Amino acid sequence: MVRWMRAPLLGMTLTLAASATAQAAVDPARLDRLFTAFAKDGPGLSVAVSQGGKTTYSRAFGAADIEHGDPATPQTRFHAASISKEFTALAIAMLAAEGKVDLDADIRRYLPYVPDFGATITVLDLLHHTSGLRDQWSLFTLSGNDGQGMRRQGVVLEMVRRQTALNFAPGTQFSYSNTGYTLLAEIVKATSGRTLREFTTERIFQPLGMERTFFYDNARELVPGRASSYAPGQGGAPELARLNFETVGATSLLTTAEDLAIWGRELMNPKILDPKIIARMKVPGRLKDDTPINYGLGLLIGEDAGHRSIGHGGSDAGFRSAFLTFPDDDTVVALVASGQAPANDLAVGAADLALNSRTSVARPIVTPAPAVLTALAGDYVNDWRTGMRLELRDGALVRHAFDAPEAKAVFRANDRFDFGAAGTSYRVIYGPNRQVAGLEETTRWGGHGLVHRRATIEAPSPTELAALAGSYRSEELDLTYELRVRDGRLAMNSLRHPDPVVFLPSAKDMFDSSFARLKVRRDPSGRPVAILLDASGGRILNLALARLED
Repeated sequence: MVRWMRAPLLGMTLTLAASATAQAAVDPARLDRLFTAFAKDGPGLSVAVSQGGKTTYSRAFGAADIEHGDPATPQTRFHAASISKEFTALAIAMLAAEGKVDLDADIRRYLPYVPDFGATITVLDLLHHTSGLRDQWSLFTLSGNDGQGMRRQGVVLEMVRRQTALNFAPGTQFSYSNTGYTLLAEIVKATSGRTLREFTTERIFQPLGMERTFFYDNARELVPGRASSYAPGQGGAPELARLNFETVGATSLLTTAEDLAIWGRELMNPKILDPKIIARMKVPGRLKDDTPINYGLGLLIGEDAGHRSIGHGGSDAGFRSAFLTFPDDDTVVALVASGQAPANDLAVGAADLALNSRTSVARPIVTPAPAVLTALAGDYVNDWRTGMRLELRDGALVRHAFDAPEAKAVFRANDRFDFGAAGTSYRVIYGPNRQVAGLEETTRWGGHGLVHRRATIEAPSPTELAALAGSYRSEELDLTYELRVRDGRLAMNSLRHPDPVVFLPSAKDMFDSSFARLKVRRDPSGRPVAILLDASGGRILNLALARLED
């Protein structure tokens, strides 16, 4: 039996050290240089920095509407995606303070159409992403919605009604769920008699003077000064990236960077809203076993640019957003963009200039001994998403994974390594005789580790593959998938997924692809009777499709 323990990576030498120099005020010219890549005829971006209770920097770059040549301005409204969640959470916290919502109550008290899963999902579970509910965007994808069709609130609620199982028992794990925040919008409506848009406009945005902010809940509505959604197309030229949303709670906030700076100041030093409510939002949650998570009520509590931070980010279609407050430094950085801009990296860069007078946080890099790289090379699987292979190539450790780009490992002085993505790192888990037994991955979201176990790929025989072929039905998705063997590999498609997805073996009765992980369920005789799908990094787990009789 493997004994799991953590130990430092051996044989490393330090090659870079970090340093910091404090700076009192932001330098506008240096901030401008962060955004020089945003040409005036390309996708737009707007950023605001507030220090000492005042907006000290507010600029816009690029175009709000490329087709009409309209430039982005500080007044341009951008779709802020998941930054929406903190305002949905604030509305719930207000209603809780008024005694209209009990955060510890079963959500079925307010939304009786939610299925009884045999375990209580509380309002707080929705707020903390610990409900176990499957994520709405992942369900849309699995059911064949390619993003071109409208995604409506009523459809999300119907998908909730159809759910037959949870990803996990409520309160036992953290897994980001947009569905939970859509349901919170419905709880606002059920308990206040006002839509989320009406409630937040009247109780939050108008009192704070956020005059260009509201929840966009009518896809037919014309909105002056709104940015369009773009993404890099062939050759890098921008093309339209459709945003067909008519669902609120998890998303659909239209706002400006300047308005978000106003909110950031209130979040750090409340003067208009109830300080007790604001303070409650910033309390990190805990799982039922008392394990802490770094997520409060719609807010991520962490560290950026070497300083304690509270905020959130967002990503929908071509829109990207980042909202960071630094309460110890009385500083806010808010950034909204289209064109799939690296919003978080840019916001952290701006914060680094504002707080540290430098353009990036230098994380110490070390050089591992060759034996360390050799020991780490191999295949790994986990319980939440597709696996990965670490391969030695030209003296570097290179990651291959279906759900992430190929990347070289970068080893740090804190006994961790990463693949260049901020906020995600890996620690080695050793078994007996210091053999590498697995890797513990830690991300900024939730704050816990995901274990990647060392694995040996088991390739099924042609006969075993052929036995898996057939039709598999999910009433939850209202869809039937077909499994077939093509060129010696397992492939899956459906009426709404006409292009077959090829799955490669990753473990016994487990196959991975860029679309999902597929696991085989067998009866006592060994006959395949169902497949289980995991998707979107744990946002969908064990979604069952029953095998149909031939």
